Amino acid sequence: MHARRTGAGRGVRGWFRVKRWCVPDRDRAIYPSLGACVLLLLLLPAVATAQGFTVAGQVVDGVSGSAVGRAAVSLEPAGTGAAEPAADWASAARQLLTGVDGSFRFAGVPAGRYRVRAARRGYVAASFDQHGEYFAAVIAGAGRPEAERLRFVLMPLGSIRGTVLDSTGDPVLAATVTLLGTSRDGSGAIVPVRSASVQRGSDRYTFSNLEPGTYYLAVTGRPWWAESGEEGDSAGNNPLDVAYAPMFFDGAESSSGAQPVVLRAGESAEANFSMHAVPALHVLLRAGGGGSGGDAGGLPALTVPAFDGALGLPMGMFLGQGRQRGGDGSLQVTVAPGTYALSSGGGVGAVTISADSTLDSAATAAGAALQGKVAMADGSALPSGLRLRLLGVSGDRGGVMDGPEAGSDGVGGRLQQTGSNIRYIGRFGRRPLEVAIAGDGSFAADSVPAGRYRLELARPGAGVIAITGAAASGATVGEDMTLRVQGEPVILAVTASAASAQVDGRAADGRGAPVGGALVLLVPANGAATLERVAESNSDGGWAVRDVAPGEYRLVAIRDGWDIAWRRPEALARYLAGATLVVVRGDGLSGVSVVVQGR
Repeated sequence: MHARRTGAGRGVRGWFRVKRWCVPDRDRAIYPSLGACVLLLLLLPAVATAQGFTVAGQVVDGVSGSAVGRAAVSLEPAGTGAAEPAADWASAARQLLTGVDGSFRFAGVPAGRYRVRAARRGYVAASFDQHGEYFAAVIAGAGRPEAERLRFVLMPLGSIRGTVLDSTGDPVLAATVTLLGTSRDGSGAIVPVRSASVQRGSDRYTFSNLEPGTYYLAVTGRPWWAESGEEGDSAGNNPLDVAYAPMFFDGAESSSGAQPVVLRAGESAEANFSMHAVPALHVLLRAGGGGSGGDAGGLPALTVPAFDGALGLPMGMFLGQGRQRGGDGSLQVTVAPGTYALSSGGGVGAVTISADSTLDSAATAAGAALQGKVAMADGSALPSGLRLRLLGVSGDRGGVMDGPEAGSDGVGGRLQQTGSNIRYIGRFGRRPLEVAIAGDGSFAADSVPAGRYRLELARPGAGVIAITGAAASGATVGEDMTLRVQGEPVILAVTASAASAQVDGRAADGRGAPVGGALVLLVPANGAATLERVAESNSDGGWAVRDVAPGEYRLVAIRDGWDIAWRRPEALARYLAGATLVVVRGDGLSGVSVVVQGR
C-alpha cells in the first residue's frame, strides 16, 4: 500500500520530471527550447499551490506525553489568510480520527487560516493551543512548515468528590455543594462552575469532567429533622428549631477563609464537609418598598455572599410554617446567624443577621443621583443606540465592594429592621447598571449604589465605541476609567471614540523564530482598561487585534502567560517594563514585531 503524496511532495516530483525532460539526452532526438523549460519551472509553484498544502501533527496526552489514538480532529476555516479558502472548504469542517500513534494529516488544504479542534473521551475538548476563548490559528501555505508538525496537547479531565456529614456523622440530605473556579478571562475573578446535591441513600457528591485549575467549594443545606414555630421549653428554647450555617471548604464560615483545591490534569481530589446545627433565626421578608425583588411578588431575596460579592450562593433556607402573614405576601424564612446578601429591585446590599428580623425590599433602594453627557472626541455626531454601563468592581477576594464603613447607614441606603441587630456593611455585585443615552449625549439615573464601577459604552449589534476620557464632580474617576461613587450626586462627562482600527504583527523569540500560542496584549498607555485588546499568536507567530481606538499603547507578548491575572495592573506590571510603545491612528497599524517575554 502506497502513501498518497500531496502538495509540496508532488511539486518536488514534478521538478525532477521537468529537469529530466529539459536536460539534453543523447538518446533523444528532439530537445525542448530553453524558453519552454523556464516557463515550466516558473509554473511549478502555482501547480503545487493549486494542489493544496498539508496540515498535520500528533495529538498527545498533556500529562504523560503519550500518543492519544482515535481522537476526533477537525479542520475548518478561521478567516482568510494568504488566500481565500475554496468554497467547498469554507462550507464545512473536515474531520478524521487520529491513528494509534496519535497522528493526523489533512492533505490538499488551500492556503489560509484554520482552526484545528480535537476531542477524545476523558480529555478536555479544545482548539489548538486554546486558552479560554482564545486559540492559535494554524496557517497553511508556502513556507509554513510549522503547520505540518503540530503538537496538539489534550489535557485529561479530573474530578472533585467528597462527603457532607453532620456532627453525628450522618449524611446531610439534600445539601447543595457549589463549585467555583477562577475565570479564564484574565481578571482572576472567582465564578460559579456548577452545583451538585447529596442524593438520598448516599453521603457523597461528585463533580466530574473538570478541567485542570483552581477551584473553591461551598455547601448549604438544612437539617431534615428541623422544625420551625414549635413551642420550646420554659426559656423559649426549642432544640429542633435549628439551621446549618453556610460553609466554605475547608471549614470556613466565609469565602475570605476558603481554601483552594488545586486540581491537576487527570487527578481526583477529595473535599469533605462537616456541618453543625446552630439555633435558628427567623427573618420576615416583606415587599414594603414595592418594585421587583427576589421573586415575582417583589420580595427581597437572601443569598450567601461569596468572594468579591459578585456571587450569591443558594441559601438552603427553611421556610417557616406561618410564612404568609396578614395577606401582605410576606415570607418567613429560617436561617443561621451570619452575613447575607440582600437583593431587591433597588440593588444588592449585605446584612449581618444576629436576631429575629424583618427585611424590607426598600432596604437597598437608595443611592446617588447620576447625570452627565457623552461626546465624541473628534466632534462628530454621537452614534444612536448607545448605553452607558457601570460594571461594579471590588478590590480583592473576600472583600465587599467599596462603600460605607461597617455600621454606616447613610450613604448606600438604610435597612428597614425590627431592632438594632442588622447593620449595613456595603454593597455587593457585578450586575451592570445600564443608562440610556439620548441623542444629544445626555443621560441620567435616579439611584446608583455607592461603590466603584468600570465605565463602558454599549452599542448592541454595532461597532465598538470606546471611552477615551472621563471627568466627574461628586465622584472620582481613576486612570483606569473607574468611577468611585460615594453617595453624593454625580455629574459625569465622558469622551468617546470609534474603535475600528486593526493592529497586527508577528511575535518572535530573541532569535527571531516565530512563537505561537503567546498572549499578546495591547495596553493603553493611560491605563484605561476599556481600551485594552487581547490576542493569541498563531502557529506562524502572526497576531491581530481589532476594534482599537486611536492612541498610545504598550505592546506586550508573554509565552505561557495565560495563567496570570493579566487584566490586573499589579500582575502585568513587570511585563510592561519591557513593552514596545506603539501609536495607533485611525487607519490602524500593520507589521508590528514584538519580542515574546518568558514567565
